[in-house]
Amino acid sequence: MTVPLESLHLVSDEPLYYFQTIKGFSISLVGLLVFWIVCRILEKRTKRFGKRIIKPIKRPLCFGIGGALLTGLLLEKIELIAQSSLSSTLIDKVDTNIIPEGDIAGAVLEIGICWSIINLLKSLLQNSKLLFSLFSIDDKKEQATFLSFFDKIFTCLAILLTAIILMSTFGIPASSLAALIGGAGIGIGFGTQRISQNFFAGIMLFFTRPFSEGDWINLQRLKIEGTVEEIGWYQTRIRTFSRRPLYIPNSVFSTTEIENPGRMYNRRIKCLISLRYEDISIIDTITKKVRQLLVSHPDIDQKHVILVHLKEWDSSSVNMQVYCFTKTIAWEEWLDIQQSIFLQIADLIKQEGGDFAKPAMTLYPSKKIETIANNFTQSENQAVSQTEEN
Repeated sequence: MTVPLESLHLVSDEPLYYFQTIKGFSISLVGLLVFWIVCRILEKRTKRFGKRIIKPIKRPLCFGIGGALLTGLLLEKIELIAQSSLSSTLIDKVDTNIIPEGDIAGAVLEIGICWSIINLLKSLLQNSKLLFSLFSIDDKKEQATFLSFFDKIFTCLAILLTAIILMSTFGIPASSLAALIGGAGIGIGFGTQRISQNFFAGIMLFFTRPFSEGDWINLQRLKIEGTVEEIGWYQTRIRTFSRRPLYIPNSVFSTTEIENPGRMYNRRIKCLISLRYEDISIIDTITKKVRQLLVSHPDIDQKHVILVHLKEWDSSSVNMQVYCFTKTIAWEEWLDIQQSIFLQIADLIKQEGGDFAKPAMTLYPSKKIETIANNFTQSENQAVSQTEEN
């Protein structure tokens, strides 16, 4: 037995039903196409406005509205096919409004709107300089960390709000939802203390900003050194100098000292140059000329202290200390500058007639050994003399 099609429109009194017909769907599709074309024109004509506003919401809104209309149409057709193949007695026993088409279509539309809001917030955040000025963030690496943190915050809030709206759409009471969230929060808090510690430590990393993505950091106590690649909610990924990824829970950073060489202003040159004891008379001349070399060197930062002095007496040398800072912080450039300065210092020492000390050991024999050696030498000399006489 078949059911007349006129009696199958269970939701014909709803405004959304018109869009679930072929005619309504076609008109809506044309409207979406016009909306897409207008967005494309505005995106090209107003590049700044189009990049910030139009581009982030164009695709999500079109897919959200189009998906809602298509979902409603498909569900309506499925319902018509199912009802036309069932008997009237069975239809009366089945509740066809358990999940109405309007609720599902509305949920798809709400997801599309949530998607567009997330994209819009990301775009506004990436193109806004106001937030950077409020937090006094000028460094590019810190700005990237800032964007990553707020991107995650906005995404989580938008998803949470969308979930609440979806539950309301499907008729879940707000009191039940609040009780569910509260109970789940307490259970999760007790069961995942380590996760909570790492989560809040990640938030503190953002506010204190001891390092940013791209910084070179050193955890001396843990003997960990490398470049920060990503600061996540739970853990931070560091690329060690052996090019291996190292994942560190965020709570570790709250209990250990963090050295951030990536934020240094200068690199230091510090060394001891060992000279011979015979060069003591020219040490003063050498130190003055080396100091003059550093003061006039274009790659040495003159704002910081420059020290060249005789520092200590060693067992087989006198040690001259050289202490200064370069303008560059790049490792390779620093090595080139340091090498150039060392070679020029070596030339200055040679020009003054000095030389570098070599490891040496002096033996002082006792008087008994000297007496034995002298007696042995005399005996050999006498033996040689007698041999020559014979």
